[in-house]
Amino acid sequence: ALPPVPCFPGEIKRTLMELIINAAQAIVNRGPRESGAKGLIRITTRWNSPEASLSVSDDGGGVPTGIRDCVFDPFFTTREIGAGKGCGLAFAHAAVVNRHGGKLSFVTEEDKGSTFTVTLPMMADSESGSGAAHKEGTREELVRGAS
Repeated sequence: ALPPVPCFPGEIKRTLMELIINAAQAIVNRGPRESGAKGLIRITTRWNSPEASLSVSDDGGGVPTGIRDCVFDPFFTTREIGAGKGCGLAFAHAAVVNRHGGKLSFVTEEDKGSTFTVTLPMMADSESGSGAAHKEGTREELVRGAS
């Protein structure tokens, strides 16, 4: 099981929600499978001291090569005008990297899917040396399921 992870729970919950929404949209955008199978979203957690990670994988169409460098940019979206504001992954990146001193990364393969991974330090700011001691608010502990 994953031990308690020091974090701002609301921001990590919203990050997880944004990653799940994007995974669902990727599956829908890929279209129906020849086999008739439904799309798959898998959420896993891992503890690799001194970090914990949470991954959201999908079997959607993957992130096209030409846009991989801008998926975390504010207001960048692949959706139709009016359908997406391009704030979800930008928020997630800011929450994970700026507020938690963690990492948000992804691996992808066109027509196969993507995995977005949130990696958070297991130590509080003063212990981790992550340079994130300026953060406002109080960290709480949040436990997510086993991998």
